[in-house]
Amino acid sequence: MPHLRNPCLLPFSRSGIADRQRIAWLECYVNFPYNTLKVLMFPMGLTLGEAGAMVVSAQEAWMSPALPVAVHSTIGAGDSFVAGLVWSLTQGEPLRDAFRLAMAASAAALAAQGTALCDPAVALSWRGQVQPQALS
Repeated sequence: MPHLRNPCLLPFSRSGIADRQRIAWLECYVNFPYNTLKVLMFPMGLTLGEAGAMVVSAQEAWMSPALPVAVHSTIGAGDSFVAGLVWSLTQGEPLRDAFRLAMAASAAALAAQGTALCDPAVALSWRGQVQPQALS
């Protein structure tokens, strides 16, 4: 089972910090000595609220804006992101494809009524709408 770090930067996503600054923060986090080994060995997801999310590993890094959905509740959006990412990685999917499902699962949770988590069928159907951009 893959390990995953998911520090939520929701306060940063609403404070007008530019993407480049978010990436710089993430690079600082990755390079902090205590966390370096973990990031080199396992993917790390970084949720950014309405600004989307990032995922990085030792080999690649991706970013995607949030899917435009009518938000009914934020409950479970982060959990659904992690679930989509971990499930996809355990199925042997590449990180980019796992990230696409994670983003779709998070959006499906946001669109769900009440406190329901994402509907897997909705997440799978929305996966194609997520077009991650490689970070350099």
